[in-house]
Amino acid sequence: MFCENRTIYIKVLFIKKESYFMALIVPDVGKVELLKYMLKVSTSQNQILHLYSNDPTISDLTVLEDLNEVSGSGYSSISINGTSWTVNPTNTAASYPDQTFSLTGAIVAYGYFVTNADGDLLWCERFTNAPFSIPISGGQIAIALNISLSDCL
Repeated sequence: MFCENRTIYIKVLFIKKESYFMALIVPDVGKVELLKYMLKVSTSQNQILHLYSNDPTISDLTVLEDLNEVSGSGYSSISINGTSWTVNPTNTAASYPDQTFSLTGAIVAYGYFVTNADGDLLWCERFTNAPFSIPISGGQIAIALNISLSDCL
């Protein structure tokens, strides 16, 4: 059965605590890794949350080399502990505590991406109103990861 209905959503909170719902993209390379985890072909790893500073076209063909990770201004990626996800079986959703990037200077971010500990791209997403520009005085970008899966109709 062919299904193009992608209903995986991430709620992302930004500096002004405005919220946006965006469709998450799982590129082909991420689909392979997630299938390996699901089928226990390989052991699931903790994830790492990153911001990217360029403006690529995000699609199924996106690879890690397409994304330029933010650098400088106090930026560092954030480790996501797999055991800290909360899964709600009644609505096939998972959530993770808010993660905040605290920046000490100016950066521009177009979106975020998640890798495993080996550096394999799992999923990525462009911010709805990208780019987000953090001023020279610094600021924060808070991301609330909420993933919801649904059946194709």
